[in-house]
Amino acid sequence: MNRPIILSLLTLSTLSPIAYAEDVSTKEDDVAELSTINVSGSEVKGPEITTDKLLKVPGAGNDPLKAIEALPGVVLGGFGPFSIPAVRGSSPQDNIYLTDFMPVGYVFHNDGNSTYNDNLIEDFSLKAGAWGPEYSNAIGAVLATKLRDPYQEPLTTTIDASFLRVGALVEGAVTDDSAFYFSYRRSLLEFYVENFIDEDELTFTEVPKNSDYQFKYQWRLSPVTNLRFIATGANDSVGIDFGPESDDLAREPGLEGGLAADTYYHNQGFLFDTVFAGGTSTILSLSRKEEDVSFSVGSLFDLDAVNYEYRLKNYYNTPLDNGDTFRYGFDLSSTEIEYTATGLNTYCNDELGDECPPASLGTPFNNSDTLTINGLYTFVAYDWLATPDWEITLGLGNSYNDFNEEKMLQPRVSTRYALDDAWTLTAAVGRHSQFIREFRFIAEELGNPDLKQPDAKHYVVGFEHQYDDSWSTKLEVYYKDIDELIVANPELATDANATPTYLNGGTGEAYG
Repeated sequence: MNRPIILSLLTLSTLSPIAYAEDVSTKEDDVAELSTINVSGSEVKGPEITTDKLLKVPGAGNDPLKAIEALPGVVLGGFGPFSIPAVRGSSPQDNIYLTDFMPVGYVFHNDGNSTYNDNLIEDFSLKAGAWGPEYSNAIGAVLATKLRDPYQEPLTTTIDASFLRVGALVEGAVTDDSAFYFSYRRSLLEFYVENFIDEDELTFTEVPKNSDYQFKYQWRLSPVTNLRFIATGANDSVGIDFGPESDDLAREPGLEGGLAADTYYHNQGFLFDTVFAGGTSTILSLSRKEEDVSFSVGSLFDLDAVNYEYRLKNYYNTPLDNGDTFRYGFDLSSTEIEYTATGLNTYCNDELGDECPPASLGTPFNNSDTLTINGLYTFVAYDWLATPDWEITLGLGNSYNDFNEEKMLQPRVSTRYALDDAWTLTAAVGRHSQFIREFRFIAEELGNPDLKQPDAKHYVVGFEHQYDDSWSTKLEVYYKDIDELIVANPELATDANATPTYLNGGTGEAYG
């Protein structure tokens, strides 16, 4: 195992403290798209990817979210079972994951399967570039999952078992106006995975285990008002010891002692939505997320970190008399990261091509700290129907965090022009930012607390062709211009005490 593999595993402790968003005007049937255009009170989202369609994708394995691997521009980054999607040339760390308007810890287990019961996934949306101002804190992609509401039916229990996983789903009505479901699943990989491992290369000190749960209670206060309580969570653990013939151990003796990873998250939130008498709709959420990571790599690294995140979001959608729509909202968050880390540290960022020496040559460190980041994101958007065939969305986001007191305006524009009943020309451009994901870059002892957050400019142009209600195609050309990327201070090559250790000295581009 080399340093890039080690660092890819450290993405389990990624920071996500600022702002997330999901459109308040979500339709009954959400969709997946390559870029997002909003008009006339609802978001024009392109070809729909419902659960039924996702399950038909080759390789989905009865798991709707695994089908993301087959979507255009998506590849898996990371190492083995810790692989996560990278979209359109961006790092896997550049994405955000949303479920029912709220952020979640992670959506893929250590065996590659998703953290959701496939019977509960209503649809899935991938926003790969130049998305609307209602989304923030990402420069790679937005991956949004919608879980269905509970059925208003008599109480039932469903048992689901296979060679890979076993689970149960309890669902039913509580009153005439309320219903709930609770799902729990546990992997069975631990009982037979060792039969497929070459013990000369590696053995499991703890066989891969994972579990997840989803709970939703819906109370229909009126025909246009709903109150939901939602709780989701997952747990993953694995331990690996490298065998005597392991190439990784031969290259890096510090791996002796193996690798161990144990991570979990718990997310709880209230979700309220209603439509006012004048036609304005609103959605409000109050949520709490706890994410814990315990991770060790031989004598090279040992981390124990827990992330507590509290969030209040409120979005509005106001239709105007002329057919246009005005959208606006805010996302207020407070994040606290407590961590203890020991091991050997080398200052480099291999994702940007830094020359990283062997991890065993690093400088010993022992660091414990608590990081607190408070953030506010606000946005406005105007969906303008310029002509019956031409739709334009003008948007502006504004982000702020008190960690480095950075403010950033993020203008975004998107448009659609219908050439005829079947062909549509689309285009979008926007600025996007993302708070620093890895705490080692901003920790007082190891990093540089004054680093700026990376930002990117997205440009997208494409054509859509609609054959019928169930079949459409889309061709897009995209370009990403990324600034303020984090690199190691080049002076460290000649002066081990040079400061600051990391700089915003990197730039990048992606296109296709």
